[in-house]
Amino acid sequence: MRVDFVIGGTQKGGTSALDSFLRQHPEICMPTTRKELHFFDREADDTDYEKYHANFKPKPQQRVIGEASPIYMYWEAAPYRIWKYNPKMKWIIALRNPVERAFSAWNMETKRGKEKLSFVEAIEKEPERCREALPLQHRVYSYIDRGFYAHQVRRLFNIFGTGNCLILLSEELRSEHQKTLRRVFEFLGGDSSFVPPEASVFEQEYSIQIDNQLRSRLIDIFYFDIKEVERMLDRDLSLRGRGWIRGGRGSRAASRPRAVGNFTTERRCRFRIYRRAARDVLAKNRVRDCRISGRRKTGARARDCLPCSRRKLSRSHIHCRRHHRSDPVAVVV
Repeated sequence: MRVDFVIGGTQKGGTSALDSFLRQHPEICMPTTRKELHFFDREADDTDYEKYHANFKPKPQQRVIGEASPIYMYWEAAPYRIWKYNPKMKWIIALRNPVERAFSAWNMETKRGKEKLSFVEAIEKEPERCREALPLQHRVYSYIDRGFYAHQVRRLFNIFGTGNCLILLSEELRSEHQKTLRRVFEFLGGDSSFVPPEASVFEQEYSIQIDNQLRSRLIDIFYFDIKEVERMLDRDLSLRGRGWIRGGRGSRAASRPRAVGNFTTERRCRFRIYRRAARDVLAKNRVRDCRISGRRKTGARARDCLPCSRRKLSRSHIHCRRHHRSDPVAVVV
């Protein structure tokens, strides 16, 4: 016996709902003991696979075996251990808006009694608290760190190949239930005509919400990682209904970051440099044209304005006062 697939992440990304739907498929076997086995994310590498297989009791018609441990994609050593166990392992990853995911994880740990700080304080102290778990990752307080998906997805692509990785969005699992599950069953090689009915699994409303200012700040933190995920998956995560960059469901649209070094500021600076260079080149060409055409055709002197032969503003200018403001400038972007 060998496990064929894992639901490897992300935490609070809809893995419990996906696990529940897969358990209803007659050809898929999931663990009978508990949902999350955490076999490959232990501090020490455990190669006692018989103990791992004891959690599965496949029936004769169940030909696909899998499990769901959302920390696998985040835990640095887990993908390599899984590859050593099964190089052809298939991965199902459900990604969620990283801001919503972080807030949902904080609510979960608060209800469990492991988190005593407010969400804002927990984010501020996350680097300091996570350093306590080095050289490993922190299992509880990694609210922001787990939301940087680009590195985690790229690592899975490099180890197992893109063909063995199915990346889903939690928003699609909710809004496109049947279509998304058919993709999952086809990916696993099961009967895609079987689609479990829609159901809400562990969905809940929180008594407090994220402040809009804090949400915009978190989006600025995740912005470039989200754009990298978009490039890797060739998908637009800012569309309505997903709104990762706009702030998620029910929140005010968030603008692109304005800090120094972002795309907007960099492009504006590049635009100014190109425009200044184009103006210098254009000025040299017009002085030359003025000297040639002005003398031969209009009789204007080199120090005169080319369109009307009037006196220029100064030697550094190429037009008179009338045509100075309307001077066309070539722009290269």
